[in-house]
Amino acid sequence: MVTQTTTSANDLFSQEMRLIHELRESQKETDRILQETARELQELGKKIQATTENVNGGKIEMADVWEAIKATTENVNGGKIEMADAWKAIKATTENVNGIAKSNGMFAEDYFYNALETKQIFAGIHFDKVLRNQHAIRRLPDGNRLESEFDLQLTNRKAVALISLKYRVRKSNVKDMVERQVVNFRQLFPEYDGYQIYLGLGGMSFDKGVIDEAKKLGIGLLQQKGEIVEYVNDEVKPY
Repeated sequence: MVTQTTTSANDLFSQEMRLIHELRESQKETDRILQETARELQELGKKIQATTENVNGGKIEMADVWEAIKATTENVNGGKIEMADAWKAIKATTENVNGIAKSNGMFAEDYFYNALETKQIFAGIHFDKVLRNQHAIRRLPDGNRLESEFDLQLTNRKAVALISLKYRVRKSNVKDMVERQVVNFRQLFPEYDGYQIYLGLGGMSFDKGVIDEAKKLGIGLLQQKGEIVEYVNDEVKPY
């Protein structure tokens, strides 16, 4: 009887140790999942923040969604995985922000298109035609596929003006005109070989440093002022 009791006790102890080990392993996996989820939430938060900074100068109230993210992160860290409401809030807010960004962008495009189409003048040059949203795709000699879209394209017999339209113009947008837009246009529209290309940016607001960068690179800046378009910088050079 003593031997049987000892054996039963050993078996029970072994079972308890196995259970403890399994619980520990399970907890490690749970902790890993929780940490990964928390990181994903933080990354999503950064993406939402980056999106809102492009919308209306970043002046969108995000208190509700940030509270949802904060509460969800705290719940995750506390081991409570109830995330449906937070994901719904994040999704709805992201869709709302994207919708506002799209509306603002369309407003800017309509405004500057109508102004330039009426006068057909940019950088003191008269153009014969104003084209909108020129999209092109081309297979390059090296086999790569090049695709690009140009918001506004003004043309005459000797020159082309490419105008990129933004609700809020950033310094990076200025460099993009020179480093990417001109290069892409030359490759996508070889029929304009030999034409002088003038560059412009139209926006409702400009970040710090945009005007100085545009002057340095010879890019024209257009801005809304009341019901008219004002040239913030008319020191435009051909490319």
